[in-house]
Amino acid sequence: MRMSRLKFSILLMFFAVFLLADYSSLFCVQAAESEQLRRVYFVRHGQRPGGGGDPALTDLGVEQARLLGMRLKADGFSGTIYASPYLRTVQTACEVAKILDAKVILNPLIQERTHPNYAPIKGLSFEELCGSFGDLIDRKVPLKYPWVYTDNIGNTLVNRVKEALDAALKSGNADILFVGHKATVNAAIEIMCKSSGCQMKDLPIYNCMIFCFTVGKDGKFFFTGLTADFLKPSQTTDNFKAVFQPADTKE
Repeated sequence: MRMSRLKFSILLMFFAVFLLADYSSLFCVQAAESEQLRRVYFVRHGQRPGGGGDPALTDLGVEQARLLGMRLKADGFSGTIYASPYLRTVQTACEVAKILDAKVILNPLIQERTHPNYAPIKGLSFEELCGSFGDLIDRKVPLKYPWVYTDNIGNTLVNRVKEALDAALKSGNADILFVGHKATVNAAIEIMCKSSGCQMKDLPIYNCMIFCFTVGKDGKFFFTGLTADFLKPSQTTDNFKAVFQPADTKE
């Protein structure tokens, strides 16, 4: 007998929640055991609308970012926040910074990969971003304009993310949060899994989902876990696409 769309949707939802809950448990337990290690978080920005360009977050994206900030605060994060200079990533990072009483450093190295089929993006200048987000932006670390890369694909992107990660690790001993894009989170996973020996492929990277690694004094990374436990199923998105679609009662 053919499974109804309603039953399939429910089955898919429970499978996804089980997957996230499993990783969430790993995240919480290992983070507690690794309090003396430095933690490195990579996060995708909150929900954006469809299409190209440099859009702001949707209302849901703002709420996702706020909940992310609360989750990081509960986890004891008090480190340095870096954000891609795209509007949606800066907005996400600043929502987190409000809750953590922190400032955001703009870093073009972790910007979105280049989309050759989309119209070129100019991006906002440092002055425009500071005008929009005020004291939440760290003005001691200016952003040169133009900052949009036109060759930010493949290994070039991975190398840029690695450069940003290496520089951040050398800058102090605090925990680190990078607010980037799906492509930069994937690049970070690739980089840090080479060090830790973990295998993570084809995992979902939802908006504001947390990926966390710890790094020892020897510079070796350890996979700590991932979680989206602070988001309800109705708040879990892949940009403008809902992850859990409303069930259709038709057979």
